[in-house]
Amino acid sequence: REDDMKINVEKVTRARKHQGRTANWLAARIGVIYVTYSNWVKANHIPEKYAESISHALGIPMEDLTDDN
Repeated sequence: REDDMKINVEKVTRARKHQGRTANWLAARIGVIYVTYSNWVKANHIPEKYAESISHALGIPMEDLTDDN
């Protein structure tokens, strides 16, 4: 269920680095400043409302970014 979805920060970071993208690039693509994104990573929590934006930015299914699989 989508409302139970938790974005896995490690999966996002791994996918981003695999594509050679910076955290600053991803932050800009999802419409937040780098400091905000960086704080999410440090707290190991990315707000669920950004799952779709991250999925589109990285070109991978949302299911690959969550703890559900």
